[in-house]
Amino acid sequence: MILQKITCKEKEKIEYLRRSYGHDLAVHAFSSLYLWQEQLGLSLYMGERMFCVKSVWHGSNAWYFPCGEESEVRNFISALKKEKDFKMVCLRWKDVLWMQKNYPDEWNYIPDEMEDEYIYSVREHLELKGRAYANMRTQVHRVERDYKPETRMLDSLNEEDAVFIIRKWRRRKGQPSEGFLSDDQVNETLIRMRRELFGEGVIVYLDGSPVSVVAGVPLSKDTFDIIVAKSTENLQGVSYYAKRELMKKIQDRFQYINLEDDMGIPGLRRMKKAMCPVRKNRLWEAKVETE
Repeated sequence: MILQKITCKEKEKIEYLRRSYGHDLAVHAFSSLYLWQEQLGLSLYMGERMFCVKSVWHGSNAWYFPCGEESEVRNFISALKKEKDFKMVCLRWKDVLWMQKNYPDEWNYIPDEMEDEYIYSVREHLELKGRAYANMRTQVHRVERDYKPETRMLDSLNEEDAVFIIRKWRRRKGQPSEGFLSDDQVNETLIRMRRELFGEGVIVYLDGSPVSVVAGVPLSKDTFDIIVAKSTENLQGVSYYAKRELMKKIQDRFQYINLEDDMGIPGLRRMKKAMCPVRKNRLWEAKVETE
């Protein structure tokens, strides 16, 4: 089996297969695979009508659930399932059901909450109606009252401001704890390669200084994937304000935003839950049943 580096040459085919076979997870999108390949140790297997990605981060013989034509997916799994330590990660519930139908009583399925993706309604976050959104209304009003923010679309003229925010955020936060991933290079790469990845974003300025950047890529016909969300200062409400500013820019094209997973980080998990997701893309692992 020939594995290869994930490059922009594969973008069109990966996205065609993903759209054709209804894979709407952020983790399967070309942008995510391309941006995270170094941190997660990703390598690509490209079949005729299927692709699959191996992830060193998830295990010595761990693979994302294949995306593509059913018979080719079945042949791929059947060929690898007897290998040592073989497992699949990032399965949707529909993938679990498919596995149970095609391989009854052969696999264990384990919920992987750390990989679950958070989905939010753009309309609800622009309206901010009801008790559930009271804290977010307060945050927006405080930023508008206290800081007089200015929002600019991310472009070639302010690209360095976005990178400045990302790097200052890292210096403020310090190195991630052992066992957790760093998204520093992911963020910078998206900013630098946003044209190739069809990315877009906003930068929020306070008193003329760049303080928050939010950027991402289209994920499906109705969902936008937010990949970058960083601020230079821990100012109450500024990070959420910037996310909402991006929602304003995309509201005519997208109904939902995907804020991806929480990486198992407690503070990130609390924040994403507090933002009132309308649903989660729940993910599972699949391991071969052992006696």
